[in-house]
Amino acid sequence: MLRLNALTRGLPLAACAAMTVAAPAQAAVTIGETQPLANNVCPPSSIHLQAASAGSSYVVPSAGVITSWSNAPIGPAARVRLKIFRATAVLNAYTVVDQSRIETTSASAFSTRIPVLAGDILGLTSIDASTCVRFGTSAADKENAALGQPDPSPGTTFTPPVISGTTRVNVSANLEPDADGDGFGDETQDGCSTNPKRQDDCVAPTVTLTRVGKPKAKTTFTLVASETGVTFQCALDGPKFKNCGATKVF
Repeated sequence: MLRLNALTRGLPLAACAAMTVAAPAQAAVTIGETQPLANNVCPPSSIHLQAASAGSSYVVPSAGVITSWSNAPIGPAARVRLKIFRATAVLNAYTVVDQSRIETTSASAFSTRIPVLAGDILGLTSIDASTCVRFGTSAADKENAALGQPDPSPGTTFTPPVISGTTRVNVSANLEPDADGDGFGDETQDGCSTNPKRQDDCVAPTVTLTRVGKPKAKTTFTLVASETGVTFQCALDGPKFKNCGATKVF
């Protein structure tokens, strides 16, 4: 007896079919702030992070994925980059977790994909002179900065020498949940939030089997799946499946 098994992304189709698209544990949230206030033009090669804020929080509230970010530009276009920092056990020392690609300031949000953990902190690198911070906010706002220094790479430690009060970094980000931990935001980047091997959808493909041959003679079986990425396993008069191609002769 011939038995066939089809797999997509390494999982049997039956397992994929049994999966349901679960709603994310929480909805996307915006962290940081780009509301228009008195703005300050920062010098080129400056790095900023929001150590404390009396307004909108710049701290990641829960693990997830940052899928977009914004910087409210005023004045000439400038190159900027989102930075993600993580506090260390040393006072005023932060690990650079990750960063976006370099963008040119725009009124539109920039797409990105940066997995983060609860407690991570938003920051901004101003490669050119740009409106990177805003003055005149609460005395509880503390912005840490390094001016005229090279942009620290992910995995390095950043120790900003300047601590300013009543300032907020001009940056915000959209944080989405990541239920299956695949590093893709569940709401805009991951069509299958229950399977870390899939981001397109959770719908199992269908497989069509065509048989050509006469009884008691060699028979050719052709397998066609409704989507790419499907592999097949075959077993003839035995308990174990073995990998086989889309065409198999028995």
